[in-house]
Amino acid sequence: MKLFSEYLEEAENKKEKSGTYAALLPSPATRMWLHKWMEQQNIKEMVDAKDYHCTVVYSTTPVPEIKDIPVDLPMKTSFKEWKVFGDDKMLVATLNAPGAVKLFEQTIKAGAVSDYPSYVPHISVALHYEGELPEKEPKFSIWFEKFKVAPLDEDFQYTAD
Repeated sequence: MKLFSEYLEEAENKKEKSGTYAALLPSPATRMWLHKWMEQQNIKEMVDAKDYHCTVVYSTTPVPEIKDIPVDLPMKTSFKEWKVFGDDKMLVATLNAPGAVKLFEQTIKAGAVSDYPSYVPHISVALHYEGELPEKEPKFSIWFEKFKVAPLDEDFQYTAD
């Protein structure tokens, strides 16, 4: 039988190892507009619209107090450019999002640690992207309506539509 103090110690160690994730979540209308626009461009292996988000920070250091950072929502952003990120070749829509950049900086000041050399606000829109970047760009505003803060989910995977 485990002592309660041992249980608490294990829980605290587990919590410390989990880290903290924070993201801006698009409005339902933005999700619909972006997904429909991507379909019209014939993009293959699109990320499911329910998975659209703009990561603010993925910190391996836990900082749950960032949930208390005041966020001015809804937050209006716009498309900046197409890029392909990572070894898994995610097609992303980078954003003109000074509010997201400011929020990222606030999370770092609060103690979050990012493994990336710079912060690029973006929404991942397609998996395993091959070929040329899309020529067209969405002309509508991208609105974020929620700020989500949670322990890291190391099992998260995008789902294709």
